[in-house]
Amino acid sequence: VWTPLGTLAVDEELARILLADQALELRAEDPARHAPDNTTELQLPILRHLVPRARLLMLTVPPRPSTLALAEALVDAGRGLGRRMIAVGSTDLSHYGPNYGWAPKGRGAQAIAWVRDENDRRFIDRALALDAEGAIEEGLRSSNACCPGAAAAALRSGVRLGAREGTLLAYAQSGEVHPGESFVGYAGIVF
Repeated sequence: VWTPLGTLAVDEELARILLADQALELRAEDPARHAPDNTTELQLPILRHLVPRARLLMLTVPPRPSTLALAEALVDAGRGLGRRMIAVGSTDLSHYGPNYGWAPKGRGAQAIAWVRDENDRRFIDRALALDAEGAIEEGLRSSNACCPGAAAAALRSGVRLGAREGTLLAYAQSGEVHPGESFVGYAGIVF
């Protein structure tokens, strides 16, 4: 996989093991058919910089319980191959305002505060508690995570790898940089 900082190898051996597990119901994506993903385009150069010899396996996962079984199988298969592993998952938080067709608390300062202090905070609290099931449920119920499956898979993988707690590094909203009636929430969490 190409990044502006150099290439990263794909862990094809790990991918073959997971694809062979019929219970996981996976399919390999054809990179030519798959739409570009701005999540990976942002994360891959960072990974290349921090772990230049890493082999990666990118998965697109839905927000359902089978995703958590996949996360466990992934860690187990990686351990079986003697891999040292890290899990990275990504989701934006609330997409709020007229650009997104969702503004249940109106506009202005009260809406910004509600998204930050209540709506996004509920998802963040689930992630900090390493509650993968709760993260999926909360994301689907409250529209406070675009990809709760990806975040939940990373949480479950992290727990399987030994994580015991989460730490919030930062929270911000796009409106802090580009003020307007529409904004998106973001958080950085490590575990």
